[in-house]
Amino acid sequence: MDYSTTTDEQDTSSLERRVLHITEAYAGGVATAITDYVRNSPQYKHFLAYSDRGEEVDPPSIFSATFKLPTGHVTRIQSLKKLLSNIDVEVIHAHSSFAGVYARIASPYPRRHVVYTPHGYSFIRRDISHWQRFLYFGIECILAPRTAIYACCSPYECELTNKFPFTDARTILVPNVANGMNTGSTFTGEHPHICMIGRLTAAKDPTFFRDCWLEVQKVFPDATATWYGDGDSCYRDILLASGVRVTGWWSIEHIQQDMAALPTIYLHSSAWEGYPISLLEVACWGIPIIVRNIPAFMGSNIPVLINSPDEICDSISLFSRPGYANEVADTILNGHSDGQQQAALTRAYGLVGRQ
Repeated sequence: MDYSTTTDEQDTSSLERRVLHITEAYAGGVATAITDYVRNSPQYKHFLAYSDRGEEVDPPSIFSATFKLPTGHVTRIQSLKKLLSNIDVEVIHAHSSFAGVYARIASPYPRRHVVYTPHGYSFIRRDISHWQRFLYFGIECILAPRTAIYACCSPYECELTNKFPFTDARTILVPNVANGMNTGSTFTGEHPHICMIGRLTAAKDPTFFRDCWLEVQKVFPDATATWYGDGDSCYRDILLASGVRVTGWWSIEHIQQDMAALPTIYLHSSAWEGYPISLLEVACWGIPIIVRNIPAFMGSNIPVLINSPDEICDSISLFSRPGYANEVADTILNGHSDGQQQAALTRAYGLVGRQ
């Protein structure tokens, strides 16, 4: 490859640089985040190494090349070692916990090349035992010295990262972003349509959503509810039994059209998160938003937070004031622009290899 430099006054070093994105699963919010990172750093040449968890994956053409990883953690690390010996990349960007392990073991010089975005650390999970969380935290501590940059997606993730000992890696907030047309809210104080977007998992906590929905029905007997997504059949059955519509996987455009046609209130019910892009997407649309108060949103200045299902109806009533939904959306979106992500990525990628 030609890596010659020019005498142009602009910083041309980024134009010569290549970024290899590594993810254990190119799907859901992680795939959306990676796509945004590529879109917001066009001065770099981007590659993708991914696995598919047995699901059909068709990475977009934004990557210069893609590499499918084999099954099994050990074989993936071995495959990455071989890949890194055959392609010349200066930035190795690992996404989520498993990829963070793969990259920091496979890279021969991780303290110079590895950027790591956890997208929600495994040790904050609440569906596993205390000892499992302790183990995951220990693994992160062991691998922290093999990291150049932590590119965290929320202030809370930055705070967790700064607890790791024995590392001089820098922590940079790289905010998630979303784009969309504001279609406005049709909610006027009656007949609310309560909804949530996401995979049916313990992390998204469909039971909390169900409990909120039951509270809503006490005050708004003509209300409706929808979960946009699919996943664990036991959660699907719980929602269906309580009268919640479960759509399965729809395109984001289809979801927006459905929400816009109804007096929608978006309830983000997650029990733990990195920072959800779906929340930002809904904010772009101008839909009223209520968020469960969890640590992931620490420092995010989200206006309407609830701690328990019995607070949901009072929160819904706030949105009967004209214009309040847009005020909430603007507050949520503050700090999540393309320009802010571009600046953060330029800083993170620019520091790698030069520390």
